[in-house]
Amino acid sequence: MNITRPISLLAAAVFASALCAQIPNGDFNQWTSDSNYADPLFWKTTNALAQTLGVAATCERGDPGSDGLGFAKVINRAAAGGVVLQGKIVSMDANGKLGFPFALRPTSIGGRCQFALNQYDVGQVQVSLTRWDPVYNQSFTVGFGSVNFIGTSSGPWQSFSANITYLNANTPDTAVITINAAASQLLVTDGSYLQVDELKFGYIGAGVEELANGSFTMHPSLASQFLDVTTVKPALFALATDMAGRRVAQFTIDGQRSQMPVGNLAPGRYVLEMKFKDGTTEKRSFVKE
Repeated sequence: MNITRPISLLAAAVFASALCAQIPNGDFNQWTSDSNYADPLFWKTTNALAQTLGVAATCERGDPGSDGLGFAKVINRAAAGGVVLQGKIVSMDANGKLGFPFALRPTSIGGRCQFALNQYDVGQVQVSLTRWDPVYNQSFTVGFGSVNFIGTSSGPWQSFSANITYLNANTPDTAVITINAAASQLLVTDGSYLQVDELKFGYIGAGVEELANGSFTMHPSLASQFLDVTTVKPALFALATDMAGRRVAQFTIDGQRSQMPVGNLAPGRYVLEMKFKDGTTEKRSFVKE
């Protein structure tokens, strides 16, 4: 059964603050209904185009999902004249503009999925975090991440996750998420589908509140030689680990401000874990370029 909600009322709740910690309707439990199809709230689909071409919807609501409620299914549909319409949805804001207000730096995007993709199709979940530059009058990419799917999944819902790579130390203002059943677009085949549920951002080592009000700051997040760290309470030392959890460096803490050499680390993403004298720890991620 489709769930219909007035978008204006939900928009007030979801976009009341520019600091949105998670993906609006990332669980795909809220849908708006047309007479011939339903769209997930805050997601742009190609269902209207499918209706114009006289084919079935390219995005459908299914249930039960991995959480026992709804999920989104994107599916490629064959139309007349040899055309195959790509199953694709893109996140949007309350006004129908692609992307939604977002001002944090998550470390990953992940969720649950099922899929059945023909030989030449590659399913994909992709996120692009951008920031508007008034000087150049356009948006520039701050960070991005994606995960691809091929073949057919087996068994129940399976988890997926993709790290987000940051290109600079800027804070984004918009997040654009794309889910499709034919990422390459070179050859789109009829019937391939990707089902997604419980889509959300991941934050290493701290909740959103801790990220906003933590006990230490670290700059830059894209480092080449040094990390400049400032603590607001006494610290013992800091550890750097790679994404497999292996310790790669240990740093001493000298007062509230410390400069930590990272020039000898291999390029990639790392986690800096700060050990405080009160027994607490906090983590932040950084990228060694």
